[in-house]
Amino acid sequence: MRRNVFRLLVGSESMPYCNIRDFGARGDGVSDDTAAFERALRAASETGTLYLPAGTYRLESVKIPSHITILGNASWGYSAWGYENNKRKQGPVTDPAVNGSTVLIPASGRGRALWDMESCCGTRVAGLSFDGLMMGESFHAIRAPGSGDTRQNLVFEDVRICHFTGSGIDCSHTRGFSVRRSLIIKNQGSAILADAARDGVILDTQLAYNDGAGLCGQGGIENLLITANRIEGGCPGGVWLKGASGVSITGNSFDSPRGPAVTLLDCCAAAVSGNMARLCGQGCTGEFDSHMLFKGCRGISVTGNSFWGWPALASNPWLARYGVLGDTLTDCVISKNSFFECCRQEMIRLAGDNQGVLEQQNTGSAVSWSPPGV
Repeated sequence: MRRNVFRLLVGSESMPYCNIRDFGARGDGVSDDTAAFERALRAASETGTLYLPAGTYRLESVKIPSHITILGNASWGYSAWGYENNKRKQGPVTDPAVNGSTVLIPASGRGRALWDMESCCGTRVAGLSFDGLMMGESFHAIRAPGSGDTRQNLVFEDVRICHFTGSGIDCSHTRGFSVRRSLIIKNQGSAILADAARDGVILDTQLAYNDGAGLCGQGGIENLLITANRIEGGCPGGVWLKGASGVSITGNSFDSPRGPAVTLLDCCAAAVSGNMARLCGQGCTGEFDSHMLFKGCRGISVTGNSFWGWPALASNPWLARYGVLGDTLTDCVISKNSFFECCRQEMIRLAGDNQGVLEQQNTGSAVSWSPPGV
């Protein structure tokens, strides 16, 4: 097939693009476009960029090469018609336009992920929607694990990921990645998996009502920046990290997680600041019945956060037991946080053997409240 490469003028320079339609893709949501996509990817490895115009592309699991850009036309929305698109676990969405103009769907749900980006380096994905249609079992949208110390430098921006039986993006063991201006919603796993991930940025993204956590990772996590995101729902909470260092969780909005907004276990050198957390710890017991949980941590600061239980909301059956629960902390700061009607017992609870913990200038008080009729 003739390789038809068109050029988009950018200032005085021209940038080569491959159009997937020129490689036989139908984009009708019925035809299997896997072979055409693979042909287009091979061509894009030479030209640099693959463009997917408006359409629904039905694919089997495909391997994504390094050092290319894959572009689509985003134009997606958060929800429509009373969140019905996001509530659905099966069947078609009630308003297909909410998925955007360029949509990728699985042909079968076989494999580990729709896109296999294992050991992929220097690839950028922008403006695409992935709808898993609840196919397969533990089937991710994108799986991008790394190997060794190779920097991957992967970029995911303006993407929408929904209805996968696994997680949205699996960045486990990935070194060098960013997820920005995106929506990862209503997947059965976590929005983003980050086991042993390093040097990552999650920015200006919504991680909403996934069955797992918004961001979940453990073991060898280093240097993550998590800022200006909206993180809704999720179990065991919003951000759940174990064995992390050099993490900054700043300026995020947490809403209704089924667990703490932030859980850090055995972490060190982390900053949690300027976040808004409301309706946290819903339905939890024990240490997870709190807005934030820090256990076995060293050298972390928790400053300038605002906590709200929103007790006037009739559908809120109870408030979290604690605002912040710290257990066995070393050289940590919990300071200048605001607790407004957020917990039913203690704003700050320190348990275990704590050493060198500075707790000062926090404001608020526990509130006794139960909904009408209870």
